[in-house]
Amino acid sequence: MNKKAAPPSKQKSGRPTLDLESSFGDLSANATTRSEERFTAQGVNRAERASQLVRQHPSAFEGTSVTAPTQIDTGEAVPLFNAASYVVGRNYRVPLALLDFNTFGARVYYRAADVDRISMSFADSSDENSKQKVAANGWVRPDGRIELDDGGTRLRAARASGLEYLEVKIVAPPSSAREQFKRSKALNDERSSQTALDLAVMFRKLLDEGVYANQDELAADIKDAKGNSLTKSAVSMYLRIEKIPDRLRRIMVDHDQTSHFTIAYEISALFTAEDLLSRREHYEMVAEEVIREVQSKNLGKQQVVELVRSKLHGPKSRTRPENKRVEVAGKPGLIKVFQARGQVDFSVKGLDEESLKVLVDGIEQLCKGQLPLNTP
Repeated sequence: MNKKAAPPSKQKSGRPTLDLESSFGDLSANATTRSEERFTAQGVNRAERASQLVRQHPSAFEGTSVTAPTQIDTGEAVPLFNAASYVVGRNYRVPLALLDFNTFGARVYYRAADVDRISMSFADSSDENSKQKVAANGWVRPDGRIELDDGGTRLRAARASGLEYLEVKIVAPPSSAREQFKRSKALNDERSSQTALDLAVMFRKLLDEGVYANQDELAADIKDAKGNSLTKSAVSMYLRIEKIPDRLRRIMVDHDQTSHFTIAYEISALFTAEDLLSRREHYEMVAEEVIREVQSKNLGKQQVVELVRSKLHGPKSRTRPENKRVEVAGKPGLIKVFQARGQVDFSVKGLDEESLKVLVDGIEQLCKGQLPLNTP
């Protein structure tokens, strides 16, 4: 008995039946293609794009209203983020437009070279879901957006690379601005990624916004990378570094030497001059010259001290002595007279034992006043 042929699929208005599985696959493929094209287009100038992002305000998407995609069963190890059902401790692929930088993070400045390096690591991975090797940490704000504990460099790199998502581990929100800063600082201390310039700016912000009432309170609550409490003196030094204009700090952070605490502190002396208010432009120009010279010559602390001092007070004049050559018991000697200092240096070599004794006795008698200074 012949089997009856299956009836044709029902259609409306002559339209073919929609194959959901096939259509979803086509949409996914098209989205991937568009993402790759966008990435390729930006990849040519990835370094320039990274530099632009570093110069932009960190909260570039602040105020943007974006609806988070619904978490779906994709079978992936890292699901898409859904603000309504997130789980603390779990990793999610979060759309970049939902991410904000840490408002009290310990990092302020980012090097374009670091952003570009991570962008390159994203580009080297052929698997879209494994481009990011380490998840960032962030918490969910009441408005549904994610504020990062760390991962600022990765977020900038993802934007520069044209990626759609960043993998983020959801953590519990901080209880206060103090905890927020200290948590970020602890994460950065582990990687040695923050600089004296970052901390200088953040210490000023913490004080200006009343997170800490005064320097003593801040010093007592903040630990250094070794776990020791800061001193009030150290906090004062950081605050002096903060006096360096932001434009110059951005130049300094690109070099290990000028972003180091002791070097940055010595450079900041240029912004403590008494006539700073009337000659700010002059001191900024001089400071940039100093920064460039420190970076090009890799100068050490003492060299920077001398360089800054010379800019503030002029080159150090060298006192040249008046030299008088003499002869003692047939041996040549030299008397150096420093008129400005009121100083006399005398040296002679090669004397025999008896001549040496006579000379020493004579000098002692002169010094004791037994021989007048005007004796011929």
